[in-house]
Amino acid sequence: MATRNYFDSELTNLKHSLIRMADATQEAITKTTRALIGKDFETAQKIIKDDDLIDEMEVEIENICIDLIVQQQPVAGDMRLIFAINKIAADLERIADYAHSIAKLNIKMKDEVYMKRFVNIERMSEIAVRMIRDSIQAFLENDCDLAKKVYNMDDELDDLYHEVFTELMSYVISDPKNISQAMNLLLIARYYERTGDHVQNICEWVFYRLEGKRVELDQE
Repeated sequence: MATRNYFDSELTNLKHSLIRMADATQEAITKTTRALIGKDFETAQKIIKDDDLIDEMEVEIENICIDLIVQQQPVAGDMRLIFAINKIAADLERIADYAHSIAKLNIKMKDEVYMKRFVNIERMSEIAVRMIRDSIQAFLENDCDLAKKVYNMDDELDDLYHEVFTELMSYVISDPKNISQAMNLLLIARYYERTGDHVQNICEWVFYRLEGKRVELDQE
């Protein structure tokens, strides 16, 4: 009984570590968007620096997962939970990398006058943050319906990305001197769009945890 209590305690700690990492990742996305819109280069620099902290969170989670598997030899259900958390942490780390990359592009464009307001890009950021938050909630609560809902939110991100692409290309056509900034902004939009893809991975881990296999939700 004591061994099981210890194991359950460590699983709880592992879940809390995942929540902290998800919170930090959401904050990175939110702050990097605000820094981009407000040309806040000091915050952008801090986001770049703090990316190492999120990397360390992933390593910590990975180490806890390995220790639990080696020392406790979990049964199938617990094993799936541990494995899924490890994979989700990897997706969160990649999302945080996108925030880091956006911050670097923000600094790269510091001497430029923005050609347009970032209405669609800001909207993409808001959707991405909500998807991260809700996907983690779905995972922790075994909520398959919420996982499906979050998964399908990626369609809105895709649509917004295409809108950004079309709009930026019109700026380039009207004035080829806009091409450098347009390409940077398109890359930024792409990072938000890719964030949605990683959140879709998290949604699939909800089903893996319960069913023991990856489910491609877009084929259901």
